[in-house]
Amino acid sequence: MGQPSPRSKTVSRWVVGLSAVASIAVSLLQTPVALREMREDASLTEDGAKTQGRVVSHDPSYGKYAYRSTAIVGFRVNDRPYEIQVRGSGALPERLPPGTEVEVHYLPNSPSVSRVVVDGARTNRFVLWQFAGIWLLTVVLALAACLLYWPKGGAARKNEP
Repeated sequence: MGQPSPRSKTVSRWVVGLSAVASIAVSLLQTPVALREMREDASLTEDGAKTQGRVVSHDPSYGKYAYRSTAIVGFRVNDRPYEIQVRGSGALPERLPPGTEVEVHYLPNSPSVSRVVVDGARTNRFVLWQFAGIWLLTVVLALAACLLYWPKGGAARKNEP
């Protein structure tokens, strides 16, 4: 095996550099959302009220490699209707058919902040491992970009003949 060509090195640097920039942008944009959702989730655990909800429908999504379904759960608080989406293998129509009653946790002051507790399914909210994963990927790509772009030997080497 020979050495990589200068062109392939340049392409690699661009790919890693642009990936790092994109990852930093996504992380910065998603951080406020993730932190808010994690705070809301903690509030649901500490101060959440419970009520019964009912699966009202399914929104199927046929992906290239898997069939996924989103169960739509309706519930009422103070005679006002709310809906929440639940995803995962537990949300498939055969496991969670329309009409099924499920437990819904919600914030009394803001019922739209809610989650459903069902085996194999979850409400689409950020959790700590997802947040940590986004930032871990960002740090790894940024370090890779630094290693590829940083001149070997630093500025002192540049001045050598």
